[in-house]
Amino acid sequence: MSDMIVNLSKDQRVSLTKRSDDFQNLRVGLSWDAPKEPVNGFQFDLDASVLILDPNGKCHGSKNFIFYGNPESACGAIKCGKDSLDGAGEGDDEQITLKRARLPETAAILRYVVSIHDAKERGHDFGQVKNASFRIEDIDTGKTLLRFSLTDDYKPETGVVMADIYREDGNWKVRAVGQGYREGLQGVLAEAGLLIG
Repeated sequence: MSDMIVNLSKDQRVSLTKRSDDFQNLRVGLSWDAPKEPVNGFQFDLDASVLILDPNGKCHGSKNFIFYGNPESACGAIKCGKDSLDGAGEGDDEQITLKRARLPETAAILRYVVSIHDAKERGHDFGQVKNASFRIEDIDTGKTLLRFSLTDDYKPETGVVMADIYREDGNWKVRAVGQGYREGLQGVLAEAGLLIG
């Protein structure tokens, strides 16, 4: 196992199993810098979430959508940490932990998303957000394994799929996705077959 952090480029795929021998517990840290001053009279509010998907990329039920309003999956494998509104300060703005042993066999893809709350109503988009990034840390060793930073211009998107952690041929892998959605989180949920609100 290498101690070097792998900096991923968009759509790059790497083996997570090879990066961390028999990993059991991961911490996914998501960070961003939103405008410090209100835009159109509103402060930015960004949220991290994760979807548990089957091999066909579909989400079965709202319990498999983990976010600040449903901070822990029904299986107990995924749990959201604190909800940061503005991305102020250094380090992770939000964290989501993963206990691999608790994932059901039907869980094939874990899709990590950052979205802007009430973006359409407030006139906010990811073109106004800077330094958005995704990292994976092995909790048991304390080592950051992988990192992915957004470099594209995401105006006028209001939600971004940052990365997928997925199973393939018995191994766990990571794909740096970086796909924006004009419809924000609702667009990501609709694609996964889950309609909320």
